[in-house]
Amino acid sequence: MNGPKIVIVAGETSGEAHAARLARALKQRNPDCRLYGVGGGAMRAAGVELLAECDVGVIGFAEVFRHLPALLRVERRVARFFREERPDLFIPVDYPGFNLRMCRLAKRAGIPVMYYISPQVWAWARGRVGKIARRVDLMVTILPFEKHFYEKAGVRVEFVGHPLLEALEEEETGGRRVVGPGSGPERRVLGLLPGSRENEVGRLFPIMLKAAAALREEFPEIHARVAAASPERANQLRRMIPEGYSWVSIVTGRSREVIRESELVLVASGTATLEAACLETPMVVVYRLSLLSWLIARALIRVPDIALANLVAGRRVVPELVQYEATPRNLARAAGALLRSEARRTEIRVSLKGVRGRLGTPGASTRVADLALSLASGAGAAGPTGGRTG
Repeated sequence: MNGPKIVIVAGETSGEAHAARLARALKQRNPDCRLYGVGGGAMRAAGVELLAECDVGVIGFAEVFRHLPALLRVERRVARFFREERPDLFIPVDYPGFNLRMCRLAKRAGIPVMYYISPQVWAWARGRVGKIARRVDLMVTILPFEKHFYEKAGVRVEFVGHPLLEALEEEETGGRRVVGPGSGPERRVLGLLPGSRENEVGRLFPIMLKAAAALREEFPEIHARVAAASPERANQLRRMIPEGYSWVSIVTGRSREVIRESELVLVASGTATLEAACLETPMVVVYRLSLLSWLIARALIRVPDIALANLVAGRRVVPELVQYEATPRNLARAAGALLRSEARRTEIRVSLKGVRGRLGTPGASTRVADLALSLASGAGAAGPTGGRTG
């Protein structure tokens, strides 16, 4: 008998990595399940037959319009698959601007929806929770505070823990070399993590690079290592580095390696702040949107901090520089204060210890796979999934 037919849709690098892990877990749990989706090479390698290749990775309210024609083409292709193939389950992964539309199409076609990795509606679009309740059969969250938010709104929800913990556990127990902070009298490593999206990198990397150059005037032993999320982003970064910057190097696809060996990281707001927190690496978080997107976001944001590390900690543990505050001068000042003070860096490392524990326990992908196969079979979700709410 053929296994269940499941569609998984991701739209950017971080979401695709989680989707690929889920695909592998589904195949391990049920080798006969048939997986289709939207994503890139990681999902294809995990056994997903791609209906469309999509890695636009846009962010912000204004920027998405540039990619609208491509998104609409993908939407039509997936909608046709829903109508003609009638899959047993649709799993959107993050990427709410696109995936919430696809949830509506799935529900119209009578296809159950399990949303994996909650849109951050708790931060800036709480009005969307009603839409989620109508379109999503089960919301699967990876941040501990999200479960209470959805329960309060009457949405069926399971907290499964953060999939980042799986990757960390594999690295720490699988014999992979784990490097330590690259500090010493002749070399201090400063990590630069400008994000995974093209427009994000274009906006943040110049700020980080100028701040790093300013820091070198006081700390000439600094070597900057830049984490590129993909070969495309690495090429983009190379074009942005002036000649003569021999103290800057680019590492592709190994952000955690950069974080581990860095004394301090300058990092774009996002999952990378959780990676740094779990590795107890001090950081300064920086973010900037286009003017239009920022004006809209400022009117909508309902949380005191933007860094996930601070939100999970429940307080401001690491510095944040957002929008107009995100300048090379301010970033160099905040980073310099940390580089000068071992006591302050130690204080931050101690505060970050609690973040990892709040993210649950390893095994999120397997728990999500079990929930998915249960829903796809029509049995509904099982009880507690083993994620620890902390």
